[in-house]
Amino acid sequence: DLGSPPALTASSVPADMGLASRNALGQGSPMARLGQSAQVLQHLNAENLEEVLAVYEMMLSGLGDCDLRIFSDAWAQFDPRGAFDHAMGWEWSHKRVVGSDAAIRSWAIRDPIEAAAALPDIVAENSRIQSRIIDNFLVGWAHSGQPGLDEYIAGIKTQAPEKYVAQVLHAILRRGGPEAVHAWSDGILQDSDYSDGLKRAALRTGLRTSARWDPELSAEWVAPYLEEEWADDGPRIMADQWGKQDGLAAIEWGRALPE
Repeated sequence: DLGSPPALTASSVPADMGLASRNALGQGSPMARLGQSAQVLQHLNAENLEEVLAVYEMMLSGLGDCDLRIFSDAWAQFDPRGAFDHAMGWEWSHKRVVGSDAAIRSWAIRDPIEAAAALPDIVAENSRIQSRIIDNFLVGWAHSGQPGLDEYIAGIKTQAPEKYVAQVLHAILRRGGPEAVHAWSDGILQDSDYSDGLKRAALRTGLRTSARWDPELSAEWVAPYLEEEWADDGPRIMADQWGKQDGLAAIEWGRALPE
C-alpha cells in the first residue's frame, strides 16, 4: 500500500515543484487532484516552469481536461503566448483545444487590452481556429470585469453579432446574475452610436439569458424597450422563457402589453 502523498497547505511553497506536481496529479479523487494541483500551480513561474512542464508532458496522454486547463491557466499568468503556442503543439487534438483555449481565456482575464493587441497575430497564424480563439478571448474579457468589451464587439465585422454577445452574457450571468446581464446590455441598448443589429442581439440574448433565471425581473427590465424596432422579438422571447416556468403568469404578462 503506497498510501497517499501528503496534501499541501494553502501557504506551502513546494521545494521541488516537479515532485509536488507529480504528487498532486497522482491523487485518485478528482476533487483532491484538482485542489492540490491548484495549490502547486499558484507558485508556477518562469524559473520552475521547465520541471513542472516535464511532469505534465510525461503524463499528457492520461491527463484530463481540468488537469490541462488549470496548468495552461497558471502558465498564462506570466507567459500567455508561450502557454498558447506550446498547447497548440500537443500531439492530441482535443488536448490542444483544451490547453490553447485556457491560455487565451486566462490572458484576457488577466489583461484584456494586452490580449486584444496580440489577438490579430495569433488569429493570422491560426486562422483555422479563429472563431474559437475569439470566443475564449471574449469570455475571458467578460470574466475580467474590465470595461470596453461592448466597444470591441461593436467593432467585429460580422452579420451575426448575437453569437459573440451570447458568449459574453453567459459569462456575465455567472459572475453577477441577471442584474449584471441587464446592466451590461443597457450599455449597448442606451447608446445611440451602436447599430440596431447589435442592439437587437443584446436585447434578444440578454432577455433570453436572464429570463431563465428571473422572469419577473426580466419582464420589468425589458418593458421600456419594447416599442423599439430592434425589440420586436422581445414579447415572444419573454413569453417563451416565462412560459416554461409559469405559463399562467406569462399569459397574463402578454395580455397586459399595450396593443
